[in-house]
Amino acid sequence: MWTQKNTSEDLLFSTKEVSEIEIVLYHGVLAVIITCGVVGNILVITVVKRTHSMHTTTNFLLVNLACSDLIILLWRIPFFFIHSLRNPSKKVNVFACKFMFIVTATMAVVCVLTLTLLSIERYHALLKPMQIRRRLTKSSSLYAVAAVWGFSITIVVPIFNNSTYLADKDRCSLEWNKNNLLITIIVFGVVVIVFPFCEMCFCYFRIIYGMYCAKNVCKGTGLASEEDERSRRKISCGLLTVTLMFAVCFIPFGVCSVLYQLEIVGIRAYALVALLFYGSSCLNPINYACQSSNYRQAFKHWLHPPSETTETVV
Repeated sequence: MWTQKNTSEDLLFSTKEVSEIEIVLYHGVLAVIITCGVVGNILVITVVKRTHSMHTTTNFLLVNLACSDLIILLWRIPFFFIHSLRNPSKKVNVFACKFMFIVTATMAVVCVLTLTLLSIERYHALLKPMQIRRRLTKSSSLYAVAAVWGFSITIVVPIFNNSTYLADKDRCSLEWNKNNLLITIIVFGVVVIVFPFCEMCFCYFRIIYGMYCAKNVCKGTGLASEEDERSRRKISCGLLTVTLMFAVCFIPFGVCSVLYQLEIVGIRAYALVALLFYGSSCLNPINYACQSSNYRQAFKHWLHPPSETTETVV
């Protein structure tokens, strides 16, 4: 059996390595991140749902990303209360041990795979627009989203089944030997990190090369075509920004989680990258608003609806 110190940065509540001021600051920053992230992602989901012109495959995938971000942030709230208890019961500790990491890990996989789908969809839309069969449609995107969730849950199930709580040591434990643990880390890393991010890098490299070097992407004639070209460039740049932000926030968190369980890094480093990871779920709506005029107009239309009964075209 391989025993880990704990699967959550909430060791800040019990560890003697940090001061009370650090604990207060940590949870204060986390509270701000959760509040802003929840409001922003709910706004994204709402405006896409209520704005018919935004019912596109790209926006459906962005809504799926917003849903996973929302669950990550909302799921963190109960553990404020669980770990604020002085002596939580064994059942509470078992629940925290099994579900805190499992739900977060599942949503992280959903985020990675959704971003991969977005990069592939943009690649085919911009570089292979005539190959219609390879592109997602509104109906097929729903099946793709369902497949993402199904695969994400499946790949995390072994961790759920093998995690337990040791009352005598007050810590979570994975009932695996070191060989099985190493195999799991390698498989999980390749499937969730290496392969998806290699796919994203390939797709966005080809898109950027086509737009700025070969100049055979988003080209057209006439004023309407130029406007369409600018719109497509903004969409591609926005999706690339989302991917880069997630990579910067997620990869350090994944690596540091493993190093922390192996006791190579300390609690402060782990808590810092955990904040970075939660922060990525807060930044996406801000990026949409900055990069997309459609999102900005939809936000304004939803927050300040016109008094006329006629529908505003977005």
